[in-house]
Amino acid sequence: MVVWFNIESSCPMCGRRLRLRQVGGGFALGQDSDLLVRMEGRHTIQAAIHTCLGCRYSGYADDFGLSPSEAIAKRFRTEITPRLGGAPAGKMTTTPLPDLQYYWAFRCAAFLGRENGELGERLLRAYWCLRLPPSRDLSPDEVANRRRVYLSGAIHHLREDARDGSTGTKLYLLGELNRRHGEFPIAESYFKRFLDTTGGGRGGSPKYLRLAAIKLLRATEHCDSRDRTMEEIVYSESKD
Repeated sequence: MVVWFNIESSCPMCGRRLRLRQVGGGFALGQDSDLLVRMEGRHTIQAAIHTCLGCRYSGYADDFGLSPSEAIAKRFRTEITPRLGGAPAGKMTTTPLPDLQYYWAFRCAAFLGRENGELGERLLRAYWCLRLPPSRDLSPDEVANRRRVYLSGAIHHLREDARDGSTGTKLYLLGELNRRHGEFPIAESYFKRFLDTTGGGRGGSPKYLRLAAIKLLRATEHCDSRDRTMEEIVYSESKD
């Protein structure tokens, strides 16, 4: 369950009027090993993303508060809108699936020159959305194709962001995303760095992440890329 309220706004790139959701919160049911918090019903990340049906500009509510110059807005409509697929500009009648909205939000943020951390976070959320309805109901081939694009892109941008200062949680997440992507030597390196960084209570990461990292490191050593829930890992009696 998601709690939100609506506000009226307009698209900064084409001026189309639209209604935005301001998310107030939700109720967690658990967590997956790549830090996606599970919820019943519509997820907060799905309610947080928006798309203009006129020019396909996508992002969070705050992204619609920009005031770009007319030159930038025109360049967006000329260069980016035609590349985002779907119906011709101005002819869209339905909102894209949440995973695609996040991918478009990534493209919009890249156009605006946003930092790697923000670009990686939007692609990570696109990847997460493939686990949630309605995106998870796409054909298996389409899910696999989108998963590959989102996951590889998220890893790239989050890795670049981590070069400026790797926190314990960033290292853990990069380890787990690489494990799920089948990049086992890279995943092993990140998990070991995470465990070294957070050893002896350092790093400020929750203790359950250290336990998860230890067990996921073993999975990595066995070339196991299966999706896991945090409950399966932390509470499992198995050494793997």
